[in-house]
Amino acid sequence: MKVEERIKAIEGICCTNCLRKNHTTSECRINIGCKVCKDRHHTLLHVYNLNGSALSENSQNVVAVSRGCQLKGNKQTSPVLLSTAIIKIKSKSGKCIECRALIDNASQLSLISGRLKEKLDIPVKSEKHKISGINGVNAETSLHNCTIEFTPHFSSLKFNLEAIVVNKVTSPLPNFQFKNRQFPHLKNLKLADPNLHISKPIDVLLGAEIYADLLEGLPIFGPAGTPTAIPTKLGYILSGKIYAPPLKESIVNSSLNDQLSELWKLEEVPKTNAKIQIPDPCEESFSKSAKRNNEGRYIVNLPFKENNTLGESKKKAVQLLYALENKFHKNKQFKDNFLNFMNEYLALGHMREISQKRDDETPNCYIPYHMVTNEKSTTTKCRVVLMLRQKQKNGKSLNDVLMTGPKLQTEIFNHLIKFRSYRVALAADIEKMYRQILISDEDCKYQRIVWRATPSDSLKSFELQTITYGTSCAPFLALRTLQQLYQDEEQNFPLAAKIARENIYIDDLLSGADTEVEAKSIIIEIQNLLKSGGFILRKWSSSHPKVLQDLDTSLLASKPLHSLGDEESKQRVLGLIWNLKTDSIQVKVVHEEIVKTKDNYFPSLRKSLIL
Repeated sequence: MKVEERIKAIEGICCTNCLRKNHTTSECRINIGCKVCKDRHHTLLHVYNLNGSALSENSQNVVAVSRGCQLKGNKQTSPVLLSTAIIKIKSKSGKCIECRALIDNASQLSLISGRLKEKLDIPVKSEKHKISGINGVNAETSLHNCTIEFTPHFSSLKFNLEAIVVNKVTSPLPNFQFKNRQFPHLKNLKLADPNLHISKPIDVLLGAEIYADLLEGLPIFGPAGTPTAIPTKLGYILSGKIYAPPLKESIVNSSLNDQLSELWKLEEVPKTNAKIQIPDPCEESFSKSAKRNNEGRYIVNLPFKENNTLGESKKKAVQLLYALENKFHKNKQFKDNFLNFMNEYLALGHMREISQKRDDETPNCYIPYHMVTNEKSTTTKCRVVLMLRQKQKNGKSLNDVLMTGPKLQTEIFNHLIKFRSYRVALAADIEKMYRQILISDEDCKYQRIVWRATPSDSLKSFELQTITYGTSCAPFLALRTLQQLYQDEEQNFPLAAKIARENIYIDDLLSGADTEVEAKSIIIEIQNLLKSGGFILRKWSSSHPKVLQDLDTSLLASKPLHSLGDEESKQRVLGLIWNLKTDSIQVKVVHEEIVKTKDNYFPSLRKSLIL
């Protein structure tokens, strides 16, 4: 119902101020009037003057902004690429959130979506504005604005900007399909939006107030029908016509309903976040202590709890070593595997023998161990497992006094789904990931073991120099170190840092590309990224073997799971079977024939009889 029809419908029946019966407007005791013009009538009865005569206050801003709406026509036109950039905005907590921004020098305002504002959790304030759209349509509305600090996606250059908070900046861009590598004049340019051919939501609009500050250098023009590259401090932004099949055409406008919705939101009680974010002590410990040595490897401290007193532990460790040596007499292969493992550990520098003076230092912790074998493993047949839950004299184990830290690994299902989206799939894993991260010298005394090569040798004390598998803090320290590596080396390896963040699950890389050339580039860059931190990617496999031709054979997945026919092309990824030949994920189901017996059918009856 139109406003005029509403007024006519209640005329002489209801109060025009509160819409209740039994009194007139002059007798109404409710002081709240129209929320738009403050006159003595209900807001639902306010008449909006679209010609602008009702908006005559000079103290308020008149601005032109861009908002998306759909317009379809019969004329076939070349789609136009709008300038976008990937920027990082600093949140209240100090973390940077990456988003896509539309750069529009025809807008007097800069905008930010409400969705992104909520993620940033930054303070806002209310201001009134007059918004002018297409055809000179004006409307007064009250909006929130906030100050944001952002940087380009490849550098730490900072910009500050005041932006208006709106529900939606515009529709996802681009709104047509094209290939970002089809323009020769753009080759080797550092783009502000590297994946500008992929349609993504727009969360920020950078207006004319900052446009001039971003420009630098001369534009690069290509042939007709190709976009122009404009150099900016955010990277090269692209703009212009493109010969491509359009999905839809867009013009910009801002509807009165959207502006009125913002007005109603202003009257709502603001939401308060009652949850107080307390810094994680494990994260604080890492941030304060983590450092790198001359080789680029990371050195971290063990995150101890406040009450971290440990008792005497060496005697128990010696007793269990004697028990392990007794097993060697019965199984020579078992003994040889153990010696090979320990000698390799020592040769790689992952443990070191300590002097008697160092041995006498307290506090310390000696960890007993045993050995397990895994014949199915293609790389490590034997592994020494530390008994980190072994209680000491005071009733506590090493794991009892170590913090676990927050969970940093992402969902495995998401990695598998993304892995299936690539035409050229790649898989690898980080060799001995935990053992590439060093423990600080002051904390190595809590990772001691006793060992000797033969029973005739004297007992020697060793300190493990790296993160030890089985400690409660090991997953956090390892994944947090990888995150720190991505952050530290992002400027040197921007593509690899992004891929590693999104495609590494614990120590497994599941990635890919649309072309073999792109896949080869990813392999080289991500290897260099991880190598800078002392990590090596090995056991490479791909659905397109050509992309692995330049790799050393020692880095390739050495043995298939099977040996007959097309079974040779199968490898194991994240506990599943990946058929490289068909590029499909398979699950092996072992069907065990169940012998029908009374015990199988009536297990509870059997238990009761035994009791």
